[in-house]
Amino acid sequence: MVIPKMTYGLDVWYTPPTKLLGYRQNIGSLMAPRQLTKIQRIATLAITGGLKSTPTDLLDAHAGVLPMDLVLQKICHRALVRTATLPKSHPLQTITGKAAQTIPTTHKAPIDDLLRIFNIKPREFETVRPAATPLEYNPPFITKIVATRDESMEFKCRDKNRLKIFSDGSRFEGKVGTAAILYVDGQMVSESTCSVEMGDNTTHTTYDAELTGGVLAMWILKMTRTRASNNISVYTDCQSIIKAAEYPKSRSGQTVLNEMISIAREILGKIQLCWISGHTDVHSNEEADKQAKAASGGNSSKKPKLPLFLCGPMAKSASAEKQAYHEELKES
Repeated sequence: MVIPKMTYGLDVWYTPPTKLLGYRQNIGSLMAPRQLTKIQRIATLAITGGLKSTPTDLLDAHAGVLPMDLVLQKICHRALVRTATLPKSHPLQTITGKAAQTIPTTHKAPIDDLLRIFNIKPREFETVRPAATPLEYNPPFITKIVATRDESMEFKCRDKNRLKIFSDGSRFEGKVGTAAILYVDGQMVSESTCSVEMGDNTTHTTYDAELTGGVLAMWILKMTRTRASNNISVYTDCQSIIKAAEYPKSRSGQTVLNEMISIAREILGKIQLCWISGHTDVHSNEEADKQAKAASGGNSSKKPKLPLFLCGPMAKSASAEKQAYHEELKES
């Protein structure tokens, strides 16, 4: 109750002490944290029942509260993030955007100092919209997560589907890459392998790479010209993607996840999204991981030679497959 009253409008009148390059001493508000620390010390003494000679940091630890300088930094950081993520219709959003582009050398405003101290760039924030998934949401694929690693490998061995796709994301040597590989009747279709370098691991996470690998897998399937009678297995070693696809929520990466689901709805056939244990003896998954690591090193694949025409129960010649596909289009 007391801290919000003491720190009202803190981001306007307080600058967290920081030591700039070339300076010997901290620059910022030095007196305010000292005075506020004295107030918090009165509270921590009452909470712990400690002696008046007890060190302040020891009292904070036993009382379970943050030191006052960290409390003030947290409040300023939270206020700045809220300001940086305001909608475009809000007047403060324009002011924050201009302040982030050019920092004046003289007559700095509090927001200029906070943007420099916390290194916040409003344009780099991801927009996460409130989840609008209806209760009757029906995912375009069946999800399968087994309990153990061994069961996942056994499930893959029992899988008799002709079409299988393995996707994986990798973070290697400071870079992030992703890949998806198509297998038909157990044979890798190298012409349909797709791998992409995403960038540095400072701007992309492994979860982003796994999600993008799922999008690549769905895109390959869409361009493969499947039939409604086809049974398709899509394997990934990231359970978070499978759980998120079952019922999308408001969280980071929702744009990529929605794209994956949107493409999956355009694919003919029954899609099964399965979990496969990573870093095991499953050759197909290890190959996807290898391609993803190669992509993170800058070796992105060329544009896959798609589409494939997999219309019949058995593989046909390219001309026969193409003719059958066009005949199917005329009938539809």
